Amino acid sequence: MPNPLHWHVLVVDDEEVICDQIKRALDGEEIIKDKEYLKIITQTNFEKSLDDLETYRIDLIILDVRKGPVVIRAGDVEEAGELTLKKIQEKRYIPVIFYTAIPSEIEHLQKPLIRIIQKETNHKILLKPITEILKTPFPSMNRALISHIEKNQADYLRDFISSHWEQFGNIPNQFDLVYLLLRRFVLSISNDGIKQLLRELDAPPEMYGNNPVIHPMQYYIYPPIEIAPLTGDIFKWKVGEKEEYLIFLTPSCDLVIGRIKAEKVLLARCKLLSEQKEYKNWICEYQISKFFDKYTPWKKIEKVIKAEEKLHSLLKNNRQNSQSERFFYLPGVIGIPDLIVDFQDIENFERSTLSKLERIASLDSPFAESLSSRFIRYYGRIGSPDLNIEGIFCKFRENCV
Repeated sequence: MPNPLHWHVLVVDDEEVICDQIKRALDGEEIIKDKEYLKIITQTNFEKSLDDLETYRIDLIILDVRKGPVVIRAGDVEEAGELTLKKIQEKRYIPVIFYTAIPSEIEHLQKPLIRIIQKETNHKILLKPITEILKTPFPSMNRALISHIEKNQADYLRDFISSHWEQFGNIPNQFDLVYLLLRRFVLSISNDGIKQLLRELDAPPEMYGNNPVIHPMQYYIYPPIEIAPLTGDIFKWKVGEKEEYLIFLTPSCDLVIGRIKAEKVLLARCKLLSEQKEYKNWICEYQISKFFDKYTPWKKIEKVIKAEEKLHSLLKNNRQNSQSERFFYLPGVIGIPDLIVDFQDIENFERSTLSKLERIASLDSPFAESLSSRFIRYYGRIGSPDLNIEGIFCKFRENCV
């Protein structure tokens, strides 16, 4: 049996009696039978609770809120729990449960991973919100990510730096070496490192396996992390009552901060997959196929097969009976619906228009490059008259004697 997992919960309350009661009520409680348990750590000093974040690997914090101003440091006058939350969030993102007799005073702080619970004499009421939070993927991801980075950092420093020190140790500018090491370290924890982390978190196998197909989320950096727009960024805006999606086609180098070259920018409109004829036809045929049985005529079955083949071709960027490079499929994830980019529906916008659009995601590499390459091929194609193939076949037939 693997070692049980202990979730570290820090209880911060200025009343030592309350801290002791919560510890007795929750310490050792099971989250998942024989697998996951609570480990309660208590602190009566709000300022020192920030130091506890460095001493322990805290997964969740239970915070009291004292009514009235409390001075924690010179110049800081605020309710202790709320101020502590701000200072915690400056250090790292940790789920918080406010356990207070005055919940109405902090309702504005409520968020998915910040709960507010009315303080009662039976402290076991905390077990339900604690369990709900710890069963979301974020605490597990936070813990796994820290462990993953620390392990890779240790392996990297031990294996790479030690074995290459004679080669790099005498570089005059040591920051050149630091830059080299940081880049190599970042690369060492991406790709296979991310797959290992996803495997540890029990993610869907297609997200970390060696299968050549990938999960749709791997298409995107969501939300974008670069300040300037990049080729392949997805924007959204409202046209009347309808939301419209666009994708950025201007080369990224034209909008580098400090040397912007583009006065206008080029975007292609993205159509909803649900509005495409292939999708509508497939949905219709699929609904009918649910009533098929062993007596169903082959012609009806064939219609379903053909409908699925046409939709499949569209999703594989090879739309049947159409210009082969014109369309580009973007899979739906989170806040992005399934979209079809149409390189024939493009428009130049004033650069200032970008500020009116909501920039929701960036295409990751190599998908951004694939989009750009496909667009260039579509607009750079050279048309030529069709060759008389039938006439050539007539000549072939005459020569067959």
